Amino acid sequence: MKKEQQRNRLLSRARWCRCAAALALSLAGSTAFAQSYPAKPIRVIMTVGQGADLLARLIGQRVGDAIGQPFVTEIQSAAGGAIGANMVAHAAPDGHTLLLTTAGTQINRVFLTRVMPFDPVKDFTPITNVAATITAVAAHPSLTAQSMTDLIELARRNPGKLAYASSGIGTTGHLSMELVKILTGADLLHVPYKSGSQSVGDLVGGQIPL
Repeated sequence: MKKEQQRNRLLSRARWCRCAAALALSLAGSTAFAQSYPAKPIRVIMTVGQGADLLARLIGQRVGDAIGQPFVTEIQSAAGGAIGANMVAHAAPDGHTLLLTTAGTQINRVFLTRVMPFDPVKDFTPITNVAATITAVAAHPSLTAQSMTDLIELARRNPGKLAYASSGIGTTGHLSMELVKILTGADLLHVPYKSGSQSVGDLVGGQIPL
């Protein structure tokens, strides 16, 4: 009986030693990884333009100071952000290329296109939510409408003639205005742009009213 108890104790100690050794190796490996990362500047691809650029720089400066490597931001907002997201999806999976994007790129496109160049679930690892945004309607001063109610009435009186710009098909701005059309019956003409900055430029210049 004593021999059996001694044997069980030795086996238990051996198992504990193996677990302790495995834990030590695991900790050593994670420590080495933490020390080697980041090994170079972090590239941040943004699928959103104006405003988000400032946000990315503010966050990147704080995080960069904390990890000892700079955050280099790059705007790739064309095609509703699909080009920028695809770049990150095919980048080396070493944590040195990050994506700052919106639901328009990672969620809406799944339901709006038959061919996706990337898989929003399999090709990305979510990190954190950094901001919440508001979708607003902006009009050129030459437009007679002074409120959303005025705008809807103007669109109803001129079906298909009042155009609005967005940063691309399937983007939040596009879908938001399509929802307005469904709810109000206003017939607005959608003009998709390659990027939000281009649409804002034309709005300010008077080339497009909304």
